Amino acid sequence: MGYGKTHSIALKIALNESAERRIMGLELEAIEFTWKHEEELAHIIDEELTPDDVRERHLRRLPVTVVQ
Repeated sequence: MGYGKTHSIALKIALNESAERRIMGLELEAIEFTWKHEEELAHIIDEELTPDDVRERHLRRLPVTVVQ
């Protein structure tokens, strides 16, 4: 039993869409991983390069409590 041309095209579109969604999901995971890594590096750099008195002065001005 063969598929008609319309069914074949629809199947190709569905397969391509599925593959694109998987690829976009992997790209999103990579971006999130990179973002988290960069945030961790920024935190380390801030801790190392910002004098304690300056950091404390700025933390007190925040409208939220920062847990260290």
